[in-house]
Amino acid sequence: MILNYQLTVDDLFALQKNYFRTSKYHINRGKLAFIVLLLFSYLTFNSLLLKILPGNVSPDLIGPVSIGGGILLVLILLPFVRDLYFKLQVWRFKIAFKRLKNNGWPKECITKLTPEGIELHIHNSQLEGKTQLNWSAFQKVGEDEQRFFLYHTDMDAVVLPKQIDSSNEESRKALRVLLTRQLGHLLNSNSKKKANV
Repeated sequence: MILNYQLTVDDLFALQKNYFRTSKYHINRGKLAFIVLLLFSYLTFNSLLLKILPGNVSPDLIGPVSIGGGILLVLILLPFVRDLYFKLQVWRFKIAFKRLKNNGWPKECITKLTPEGIELHIHNSQLEGKTQLNWSAFQKVGEDEQRFFLYHTDMDAVVLPKQIDSSNEESRKALRVLLTRQLGHLLNSNSKKKANV
């Protein structure tokens, strides 16, 4: 199967979103940032509550009200702060990328998928390159609604669009069948971790 497509900046950003969502390092940092932010919200609420409450309120009532109110605030903020770390990382990447002048995007790609592996030809104004990878070189597979991300190192991946021609559903099915046959063990375990930033 031969795929002829153009890699765009949107594909690069989608790859970064997927990387931040699936890398163990960023998952752990995201959890830590989430806990710190919720703890900060809880402590801020408690300190404000102690200043707002009148001085004649029973000390026996202050403890349960501050704990209950802090927990309530955390539950209210939960949907907003859950993905904050990942969104900030993608935003930082986009800002750094936009500062680059003449960054070489978009890139014309011709990808040949064979029973042995992938042969990738990339061409743009700054680069002409060819990469060959055996199927065994891939460590994990990610996907979003429009792309597959075939990681051959922790950070480097081949981006394959799921559908080249919007009117041809057969090519999309054929690509999924080929990837399932070659990387099914990785595709089934990692594809559930989609980039939803």
